Amino acid sequence: MSKKPKLFGDPWGELSPSSASSGSPSSSSSVSDFSVSQNAMGIISHHNSDNGDERFLGLSFEVWVQIFRYAGIICNISHAAMRATSTDTVTCALHRSSFSRRPCAHTSFLPMLAVSSQARQVTHKAIFQEFSLAFTLRTMEDLMGLKQTLRGFARMAPLEYSLKRIKVVLKSYDGRQLKGTHKRKPALNLYKSFCDYVGEKLQGTLKHYVFECRVADEMVTREIVDKMRNNFQMLDSCAFRFEYSGPGSILEIAGDAAAKTIIPKEHTSQPFRFMDLPNEIKEMILKEVLVNRWDSMRLSEEAKNGYIYLPRIIYFPQLFGPSHKMSCCSDCSAHFARGCSCVSRSSYSTTCACFTSPVPIFLTSKFMYSMASYVFFTRNTFAFDGHPYKTISIISKIPQKHVQLIRRIVMYIKPTCARDGYVHIANFMCKKFDLTRLTLNIEHDHFSKDYGSSKMLVDRFKILIARLKEANTKREDANAKENLAP
Repeated sequence: MSKKPKLFGDPWGELSPSSASSGSPSSSSSVSDFSVSQNAMGIISHHNSDNGDERFLGLSFEVWVQIFRYAGIICNISHAAMRATSTDTVTCALHRSSFSRRPCAHTSFLPMLAVSSQARQVTHKAIFQEFSLAFTLRTMEDLMGLKQTLRGFARMAPLEYSLKRIKVVLKSYDGRQLKGTHKRKPALNLYKSFCDYVGEKLQGTLKHYVFECRVADEMVTREIVDKMRNNFQMLDSCAFRFEYSGPGSILEIAGDAAAKTIIPKEHTSQPFRFMDLPNEIKEMILKEVLVNRWDSMRLSEEAKNGYIYLPRIIYFPQLFGPSHKMSCCSDCSAHFARGCSCVSRSSYSTTCACFTSPVPIFLTSKFMYSMASYVFFTRNTFAFDGHPYKTISIISKIPQKHVQLIRRIVMYIKPTCARDGYVHIANFMCKKFDLTRLTLNIEHDHFSKDYGSSKMLVDRFKILIARLKEANTKREDANAKENLAP
């Protein structure tokens, strides 16, 4: 007799009983045989449902959602909930940081499906439409348990046709990063089987997909993406999180893979006649788009909009190289259980605004280019790295007519830079910028606070200010002579 696969068996060991009945359950006793261990599967609550008229046993749908939460069937494992301190917050051990943590013992939602058609309808909406099914893929038993669960019971439609959102966490047998041919091959083959199952049973039904995995290099990431092939199509949203901390960036790989799964949206509405608006309204709209926008390169404690942080000098490539940390826009996929990984550039979500670029606005027309350039350079505050020669190199790449429009600059002073460098940058600023309209804020770069003393900072500050004052005085004298000339 062949061994029966467990429904979502405990991937960490025999910590909780889980078994499946081979026959189709037709009574309450047979239904109770379907116990689901939540180590491999969980329900992620990511948003509140709309008010509806569905009532079961005299209770509204919202009340049943709260009952499901209280019973542990729906469990909020979002990053924000994990950081919350309120006593009514329920967190799930689906993503454990160590092997010593005990597993979840959540109640299975399967018995609710066999109560009645109305109970099945309420459970369908709560589990498969309003929330996300979280699934850990670690062994073949996990995949078989998912298939058996979605197959449902006799005399009812398979649950596969109701699944809208799913989050898959691919793990190796020892929980480590996927690397090496002999270590990653079993996990990749298992994920290929899951992708084939999605293409066969869930194609067209699945609308939101989230994938998480720990990878050690870009080659593993490409192999994982290649396993998907054409099995994931016509999705409304797609997100990848690879927890990658090595050299280089894998955002391009994740972005290309996510773009192939999204349904292209057709613009059926008439285009808005932006050019017919008054210039004042145009400027207000451009200010909202170009100034009040997210800059993912700014530091987390600097929460003001309208700051453009140009690339910093790379003193230590392993710290400030391509993996330089970024700030998240907080609009990433709500399915991420531990928040997104924008800070390490190892995740990508089609709902994220961290990597949007305003460049298409400038390329619309010459008139839009002129107006957008004026708003962008006059209303934003530009922050430059304190390294003099790098700052000169960055400013030199900006057209002179646009440099003249800059009104506000924040510059960081580095005590490790040579004194002569700040003389050069002061002379350069006198030639490029309109000092009569420029507001300059000089700050101490906190990255360099351990490398220099306060006396060195004050010395470089005095050099820069004195040179700028001298250049400004000479310019004012020259302008005065021109005005007095006959």
